[in-house]
Amino acid sequence: MSISANLQGLNDMGSRHSVLSSDTPDEGRHPASFAEAVQANSAFHNERQFYSGDRQGLVHSVMEICSGQRPTVGSALWLQMRPQEPKKVWEHHDWVYLQSKGAFDLPSPEICDSLIRGYFEHVHPLLPVLDAGHFLLQLSLKGVSSMNLLLLWSVLFAAANFAEPETLQAAGYASRKAMKRAMYTKAKALYDSDYEDDKICVVQSASLLGFWYSDAEDRNGPWHWLGIATGLCQVMGLHREPHLASESASTRLRQRLLRRIWWSCFMRDRWLSLGLGRPMRINIDDCDVQMPDAQDLTAEVEQLPPEVTNKYLPSSMSELAVIWVRLIRLSHILGKILRTNYQLSPGDPDSGTIEAHEIELESCRFAPDPPLGKSSFLVSLNRLQFEMLLELVTPVYQRFSTGSLRELAEPQ
Repeated sequence: MSISANLQGLNDMGSRHSVLSSDTPDEGRHPASFAEAVQANSAFHNERQFYSGDRQGLVHSVMEICSGQRPTVGSALWLQMRPQEPKKVWEHHDWVYLQSKGAFDLPSPEICDSLIRGYFEHVHPLLPVLDAGHFLLQLSLKGVSSMNLLLLWSVLFAAANFAEPETLQAAGYASRKAMKRAMYTKAKALYDSDYEDDKICVVQSASLLGFWYSDAEDRNGPWHWLGIATGLCQVMGLHREPHLASESASTRLRQRLLRRIWWSCFMRDRWLSLGLGRPMRINIDDCDVQMPDAQDLTAEVEQLPPEVTNKYLPSSMSELAVIWVRLIRLSHILGKILRTNYQLSPGDPDSGTIEAHEIELESCRFAPDPPLGKSSFLVSLNRLQFEMLLELVTPVYQRFSTGSLRELAEPQ
């Protein structure tokens, strides 16, 4: 899709990113506006939930003084705030820069379709940060030109790892690596330009851009992007269980999405910590959001038209969802093992802790695979990958437990 085909879109997007007018109240600048926004009877329409921190935060203290009520221990404060207009001032050179990076030159619909199918087969079942129902419905109704550019390029980049040879040839790339680099460059240009102001979209994109890796010296590798995604999740309070006044069907679907995003970041945090030998960013003791279930992954696509489902989604989504839930559980156990043994002064775990870790690891195992033909190739592949990760955790656990048990067995 050429740049000229997007000129009208550029004008529309330019208005979307216009600066705030001088008479628009801003809670960050005008305390009176903030006070009005936090009132329970706020008159603002199209309100959104705003996480303002836990009890130890300053906002909690202010609200406690104003209301005369002490919040419960460990509680989080959620406010209803009206949506803010984006504050980015877009200049001509911003658009010229993005055009020079090819950010508006989308692949053909056929290439996009091929990559998006690959994304939902190989990426989404293990990192389900996308609202698949909304994404695919918009794609099928309005086409790729209607999609959020930052998110679309991030999806295409993540899918490039699994691009078919004919897709690479049609897109004009000599290798998957070349396609990945080109699409990463476009997505990163949009991110660096603050093109997108929706935090959820930025978290989703950063999570997917975490698949970028060039070399050990690259400062924009997986650790960098995971830090951005995790930090924004905590800013939005995704690590806390929300207590909503009412729950509509759409609200429940949104909470399922936010839960998946959080636990996907959690999972990546544990495995990158193990792989890179770095501290875990997420302290599980700071989190009370409930663990996900398989329905969190499948509910949003159940209402899609069959032709959309058959075109883009694997037929075994429900089985793949079960594997993802088990992977989150394994990641949780890995975090416990790392926390116990990879501290500066860890000490030696007692036999009870060692036994508990062993029991938890064994409980993660699946029953033996069904006979050939009873399960799809994709399910078998994902189960095999899960089993490999489980076997990877075992020597990490045994490395410390063996030494500790040997010391316990030595005569005093």
